Amino acid sequence: MKKIQSFAAKLGNSLNRDRSVYIIYMGIFIVTATIFQYVGLLSQANFTLYSASLFVLLIASMMILAMGYFFMLVAEKNPRPMEAFRDQLTRFFRSPEEFVAFLLMMTATSFMLSIFTSIKSFIPKFQHHIYDPLFAHIDRLIHFGLDPWVITHAVFISPYMSGFLNVIYNLWFFLYWTILFLFILRTEPVTIRLQFLTTNILYWIVIGGLLATLMASGGPVYYHHFVEGVDPFVQLMERLNSQNIWLEENTSFMKLWALPTQDIIWASFIADGTSMGEGISAMPSMHISIAVLMALAMGTINRFFGYFFWFFAILIQIGSVHLAWHYAIDGYLSAILTVLIWKMTGKFLAKRQAKAESV
Repeated sequence: MKKIQSFAAKLGNSLNRDRSVYIIYMGIFIVTATIFQYVGLLSQANFTLYSASLFVLLIASMMILAMGYFFMLVAEKNPRPMEAFRDQLTRFFRSPEEFVAFLLMMTATSFMLSIFTSIKSFIPKFQHHIYDPLFAHIDRLIHFGLDPWVITHAVFISPYMSGFLNVIYNLWFFLYWTILFLFILRTEPVTIRLQFLTTNILYWIVIGGLLATLMASGGPVYYHHFVEGVDPFVQLMERLNSQNIWLEENTSFMKLWALPTQDIIWASFIADGTSMGEGISAMPSMHISIAVLMALAMGTINRFFGYFFWFFAILIQIGSVHLAWHYAIDGYLSAILTVLIWKMTGKFLAKRQAKAESV
């Protein structure tokens, strides 16, 4: 009985530590569900979209985290990296309350991401994709009269380079889940952990939900579907398709996976689907927002990791334009907004902690 009471008390402390995140999650769910109900979309929303994939993502991310932690110990010239690695692993499994708290936070987060996917899929119900001509025009204005893809394809000129950018772009998904797991598992320092988790959900809703609806656009690949007249991105799509054909004919391991994925997303869009990772929303770019958040967060752990993820964010920005997913300004705006949300969240949490310590 004492063990059960001790476990319950420790679990209560862990959940209390994360109460602000759960409060935000609950508030977002109530507001979103109310809006969906009001406009008659609640029955079409899928709030458990990511739950089926959660276990597979968990195992894959744990493996990546384990390898990354071990290499970090080696890079830091730990005199006994294997011993430190074993101690960290056993410490985690000696704390069942933290493991339960981790599962609860992970489940709640996947629930929130499912809400975001529903919001993204419902954008056409609230706002037509009307801003593509404006964003394409702004892109040319700030890039010396050129479409940014012309610049990226002049630098990354070969099909292999396009394939490399596509690999990096796809790697984003796995790295995001890995970093998300890391910061849910990482209980210290508490303020940085809460800053990451709070920023993580705020940008999904503010940037990927509210602003994506207000500034609805499809991106270069879908320009011709939403805008009548001449498509300024025909040459880009022709180039990507010709490079993909070359890769398929000359390699057995690489192709431009973005192209079939874009077709699948469009098919889901016209069928009103709400599948994982689908929905069409170019502005602002969630790929860039997440890449910037990873760079900001990992920089608090290790300077080298921070530099690595900033470089990764730059490649994601280039790849998003190169592969026709986004206008360049989609990424620029996302990066600025993500940094602002991160800093504002950090200041709020720091003030709250200082106030709590002064009591």
